Amino acid sequence: MSNQLQELQQSLVLWAKQAEQLGWLTTQSSEKLTHLSTSTPGDLFSGDNRPLVAALFGGTGVGKSTLLNRLAGDEIARASAARPTSTNITAYVHSSITVDNLPDEFPMQRMQTAIHQNNRYQSVLWLDMPDFDSVESTHRDLVTQWLPHIDLLVYVVSPERYKDDQGWRLLLEHGSKHAWVFVFNHWDKGDERQRADFTQLLENAGFEKPHVFCTDSSDNQRESTDEFAGLEAIIGTIADEQLVQQLDRRGIIKRLELLAHQANEMQLQLGSEDQLALCESQWEQKWNHASSELMQVSQWKAQSLAETFPEQDTRLLSVLPWFKQPSKAEPAKTEDPAIITDDLFFSHTNGALEAFIQQANATGLPYSALHRHLAPLKAHWQESLPSTINTALAQSMALPGERWQRAVYRLFGILATVLPLAALAWVAYRVVNTFQTSGANPESYLGSNFAVHSAMLVSVAWFIPWFAQRRTRPSRQAAALRGIQSGLQACSQKIDIDCRAALDNLAAERMQLKAELADIVSGQGRFDDAKLPAALQRMLMKPSISQGT
Repeated sequence: MSNQLQELQQSLVLWAKQAEQLGWLTTQSSEKLTHLSTSTPGDLFSGDNRPLVAALFGGTGVGKSTLLNRLAGDEIARASAARPTSTNITAYVHSSITVDNLPDEFPMQRMQTAIHQNNRYQSVLWLDMPDFDSVESTHRDLVTQWLPHIDLLVYVVSPERYKDDQGWRLLLEHGSKHAWVFVFNHWDKGDERQRADFTQLLENAGFEKPHVFCTDSSDNQRESTDEFAGLEAIIGTIADEQLVQQLDRRGIIKRLELLAHQANEMQLQLGSEDQLALCESQWEQKWNHASSELMQVSQWKAQSLAETFPEQDTRLLSVLPWFKQPSKAEPAKTEDPAIITDDLFFSHTNGALEAFIQQANATGLPYSALHRHLAPLKAHWQESLPSTINTALAQSMALPGERWQRAVYRLFGILATVLPLAALAWVAYRVVNTFQTSGANPESYLGSNFAVHSAMLVSVAWFIPWFAQRRTRPSRQAAALRGIQSGLQACSQKIDIDCRAALDNLAAERMQLKAELADIVSGQGRFDDAKLPAALQRMLMKPSISQGT
């Protein structure tokens, strides 16, 4: 299972790095995973049959070294009266035990080993830990390095030092991954009220009926109060091979649970579906307001630009090429429609987008992921929106006016051609008919009045529909204004569609990351502490998952 633990950590680190690159996680999240230790006590030994790794843990002056000397029956750990502090790791190990796989990063110069032949502790590797409350940070670092490799922590306190803040912080941080036995040392200076108070503190921390042994390490030990024999007995009980294997499995599963807990915390950083739904609602409100302001800001520019499109000359003699004269009111050329989408236009759109990103970030979604999906839209809009307005303008100019206006205009155009031709046909008919009858009736002839009337008829048949067509011609300026306004509406819709598509991509990416994370942490084992012997259950902390190694 140790390999499973390392594989899970590696998979989570790779996932966290990917999520970090996509902007969903911070660098601290992936680094926190990297720094989580996957080491276990079993990693120190090559074979399956390994000893119980037990460590004496406590603050300065509580008598850890003295207690180890008493366990060993020999002076193997230095206990100084002048400065009662442990600075190195002291290992008390049976000659049959071989520690094969000490990690390379362990400072071996700070470890001293005492080999013994005491068969009573043939299945126990004893460690005397440095004082965790020392002013030397290297002492705490050494304790932290060894903690993942320990099965049983014998927490040693004294009547003067049983409410040590640093000890409690470490207990709460690492408690669920180890078995614990508690020793009230220097009991010749304590009383039962202190023991009851200490036991209550442990129960509040999550231990049910914890093992608390009162020992007297003075020269004049009182057998009536000294419980050293009970401490030896309980350690001998859990040094059983099968219990050690169960502790090892439990330790691995607790570390798997810790990794799964870290994965759950990282998943929370991905945000929720409710937050994404809130973002979509916020964008709708934000852009409705911003779009209305944008249309108002751009209206005067649209009007000014539309006025640069000249109307066609409708004067009667303008049909004659030599009569055409440029109007003083007409500009030489129209303005570029792209002036609508100027710096002020994009400052407005980009400002609305950036304000939305900040608002979405305030809901709990990571800013980097939001920015990576939404910020590129600024450059995209700057490149595409001018052509959107140009296209709408060109379409409006190609079909100016309303449909009925264009129909009436075309009708008069047809009449301006058909009616003169009909009049000419009637005149031709009269001329031909008169010519045919003039041989039989010399009085049949066409006079000047006919010529005048015919000319007037043809002129009127042409002029009236021509004049009406000119008057019903759709306005180019109105068409230009409508095209520009239509282009602005199309730009607003495009901005809205692009942003919603970016939010959809953001949601899809989140779902993919979430699914990948769920796939990584699925199938992890569970450990039922209730299956362990009652004596061992009393050594286990039962709060929620704690943080640490």
